Formats: sequence, C-alpha cells, structure tokens
Amino acid sequence: MSQLTDKVIIAICCLAIYTIYHSNDFMIVIILIAISFGAFSSYFDSGAFHSVLFILYIALCFFHNDFIYFIPLILYSYLLTPLYMLCFVSLVPVILQFNYIGFQAALWLFIVFGMSILIKKRLVSYLQMKSDYLLLRDNTVELSNELEKKKRNLLIQHDEELHIATLTERNRIARDIHDNVGHLLSRGLLQLGAILTTMQDSPAKNQLSDVKLTLQSAMESIRTSVHDLALDPINLNDEMNKLVSSFTFCPIELQIHVDEIVDKKMKSTFLSITKEALSNIIKHSNATMVYVQLIEHPALYQLVIKDNGSIKELKSTTSTEKPTSYKQGLGLQSITERIHSLGGYVRFDKEPGFRVFITIPKS
Repeated sequence: MSQLTDKVIIAICCLAIYTIYHSNDFMIVIILIAISFGAFSSYFDSGAFHSVLFILYIALCFFHNDFIYFIPLILYSYLLTPLYMLCFVSLVPVILQFNYIGFQAALWLFIVFGMSILIKKRLVSYLQMKSDYLLLRDNTVELSNELEKKKRNLLIQHDEELHIATLTERNRIARDIHDNVGHLLSRGLLQLGAILTTMQDSPAKNQLSDVKLTLQSAMESIRTSVHDLALDPINLNDEMNKLVSSFTFCPIELQIHVDEIVDKKMKSTFLSITKEALSNIIKHSNATMVYVQLIEHPALYQLVIKDNGSIKELKSTTSTEKPTSYKQGLGLQSITERIHSLGGYVRFDKEPGFRVFITIPKS
C-alpha cells in the first residue's frame, strides 16, 4: 500500500469525525486547506520545509479550531522520521481546545492517530522489504552475469587450448611424415636416379623411369599434404598488435574484440588488408591519427580502418563501384577482390579522412 493510499484512508477518517461533530458552512474550505497541507508535506523532501509547514498548520489550528480534526493527516508525514518530536507539539491545540472538540471527538482523533502510526510502520516495513528485494535481485543478476561471463571465458579458453593442441598435434604428424616418409622417398628417388644413369637402353629402364615418375608424383603429393597439415597457429590479436606497434607514421588506436577461433584464411585476410591500408596511409595521406577496429558480431566480422587525413579527388565508393584515387585503385582493388572471395562487403569513403569499412559473414 502506498503513502497516498494511507493518507486517503486517514483523510476519510478525519473527515468523518469532522462532519459528525462540527460541520459548518466553512467545512469545504477547511477540508481543502487541510488536504493541501497533507499533499505538500508528502511532495517536498526538505526537513526545514516540513518543519515550517507543520508550524503553519498548528497556527491555523489556533486561528480556526476545525483544523484540529485533520491533525492526524498532517502528522502522518512526520511519523517514524527525525521530525517525529513535532507530534508532541500537535497536542497543544488539542489540549487548549479540548472543550470545543469534546471528549468523544478527541478520543476518535487519538484512535485515528494510533491507526496512522500502525499503517506508517507497515508502509516503512514494506518499503524496506522492497528495497532489500531490489538489492537482492540486482546482486543476483550481477552475480549471474559474472558467472555467465566466467563461463564464456572458460569456454573460449577451452576452445583456444583445444585449437592449439590440435595444431600442435597436426604439426607433429606433418613433421613425422616429412622426416620419415619424405626422406625415404627422397632417398629412393636418388637411388633410382643412380640406377637409371648406369643402365643402357632397355625395356627395364623405361619401366624404372615410369616408377620414378610415380614416386616423384607421390613426393609432390606428400609435400602438399604436409604443407596443408602443418598449419601455423596465428594469434590474430598478437599479430594485429604487432602491426599497430610497427606503424610509426602517426599515433594509431587499435580496438579488437574477437573471441572465437577464426579461420586461418580469415586471419590472413584481416592482416593483409590492415597492412595494405596502413601502407596506403603512409604513401597517400597526411593523417595525424589512425583508428583500427576489428569486432566480432554474432553473424559477421567487421573491420574498420580510418584516418583523419585528406586525399585529393576522392569519391565515396562501394564494393560495386570502381575505386578512384588512393593508390590509383590498385590497393583498393586488391582489398575488394579479397573481400568478394569471402562473400563480404567493402566500402571506401571520405568522412572526412579516409575509411575502409568491411564486413565478412561467418561461414
């Protein structure tokens, strides 16, 4: 139950006592003034204003005795507050005008005053419980979010460790194939070549030549397989930071948020485009600040590289338009082809400065 509801109940009780015992021609004015004082006491939070308001109402009680019937309504705002001592001051007009209001009316006023204390206690208790509940709910939500964040970080760490372990094992297998099978095939090819050198023309020499071609083909196949198997575990964050650290043309700010494992081809694309863009800034821009942002979204990656420099005769272009200026289109064309090969979108524009905006969908 709210404070407004409590005051409405107390006002009804005070109004009932007033109409029963001392109704007169001025009762409407008395009621409106008393309700106004009750409303003001709830609206303002200043303790000084409350004190002044209470003193004014007590003065009204001496000016017109009928205001005494609404003292419980005014006192409600001061109960269980640092200003509760003012409640004793309200007894002065009641005592001085006891003969006017009568014993029964005074008794009912004290009953309403006691009721005001009870419902005010209930309201304070309810507000405290609500505050405790909200605090507990906020702490629970915060704890849940923290646990979810730790869980997500553990999953990312687990995936990263699994990815590194997989790459390490693949490199070991590739190294074993290269050191064992590769060396054996190389030695066999050398031995076969020596035999063919010493042999004269004969059907056997032709057959051995075919065998040598087969072994050479197998050797090339093994080399390709070993090359594909031996993937270099590129750390995108580290490589991007290395690029930024090596860029000394002007201050540069890097913002990178990529949590999941990124495909090697995607990593190479991001690094190559960043190198190309930074190289073009050095050659064609008078920038004093560069911003590089690589963000991973749920369905796509977003790479933005922009500077605050100026470039002559630069027009806004999209991935469907031929880029102009800025290395005469060679660097931009290379970036566009890379992005199109991955099904992405690229835009080059001036805002001012030059910006490369790229989005690549996740596979």
